[in-house]
Amino acid sequence: MYSISVSANIEASHFLNLSSDSEDQRRAIHGHSYKCTATFEDVELDRRGVLYDLDMLSQALNSVCALLDHKLLNDVEGLEFATMESMCKFIYERLSAEFSNIKSIELYRPTLDFRASYRPSA
Repeated sequence: MYSISVSANIEASHFLNLSSDSEDQRRAIHGHSYKCTATFEDVELDRRGVLYDLDMLSQALNSVCALLDHKLLNDVEGLEFATMESMCKFIYERLSAEFSNIKSIELYRPTLDFRASYRPSA
């Protein structure tokens, strides 16, 4: 099995309503830096000896991430509850429309060392 990954950066804001505590700071609009990594897998390489052209994958991931970059995520259709987990699935669904062998999406928040990922069940 072969796998390759590409990454892109996202700067975005959101708010969360995870608790009824009015003092919960996550309820206010705040921003984060994210690193998004998309991983692709297959058992075969193409005739050129590659799984995919990395530049092509990078462009595709950057195009999807541009839908989120410098946005209030809660205003993006499909991300009304803008958690890291829902962002992963949002990105995965858009990339999987073009690439059938996408394995997973991982989001990383380097300032807090938080990670979330999405990969479909088998």
